Order: sequence, then C-alpha cells, then structure tokens
Amino acid sequence: MMIRSAIQGSIVQPVNQRATLPPGVILLLALVVLLNYVDRGNLATAAPLLQDEFSLSSAQIGLLLSSFFWTYAPGQLLAGWAVHRFDIRIILAVGVAVWSAATALTGTPPASPLC
Repeated sequence: MMIRSAIQGSIVQPVNQRATLPPGVILLLALVVLLNYVDRGNLATAAPLLQDEFSLSSAQIGLLLSSFFWTYAPGQLLAGWAVHRFDIRIILAVGVAVWSAATALTGTPPASPLC
C-alpha cells in the first residue's frame, strides 16, 4: 500500500512494513542470546566456591550476582538506540567483539589484594 505525501508529492511507505532479517542474522542473534545466558549461569554455579574461597558474606555474594543486571539494563537501552540508528550487523559484530574482549580479559586480572 503506497501513500502519497501531501508535502512533496512523493510516495511514502507505511511505517508498519519492515524488512525481514536474513536467517543468518537470526541464527547469530540466537547464539549470542544463548552465550549470554550461559555466561550468566556460570557465575551462579560458581557462587558457593567463590563465597568459600574469598570468605564472602551472603550479602556480598548477592551483590556480586546482581551486578550483571546493573550493566544489563542500561546496556539494553543503549543497544535499542544503536540498533535503530545503525545497521544491525555492525551492532551485532561490535557487541560480540566487546563481549569476547571482556571474557578474554577476565582471565588476566590485575594484581588483587584478594589473591
């Protein structure tokens, strides 16, 4: 369905018609979501070991487990804005690169008083 613009006489597509995503992009999005949930579950699985090894109280381990959501909520707002402004493939690639770098850096922490 086409609509003529009264201002310039040009044809405007209705807003509710969206392009479909290629199956490859949908598969990558599904894999990223799966990775996200696996990463989040790893901390909960390791929580009792972390609590014993670092002598953390229940409040401290709760704070550690909730820290994921402190970055997740604002990150969703930023990602929503970015996806509407830029190409989804670029946003997905940048997101996976940042997530991979963060995961790699967790294996090389700086000197800590806890160690």
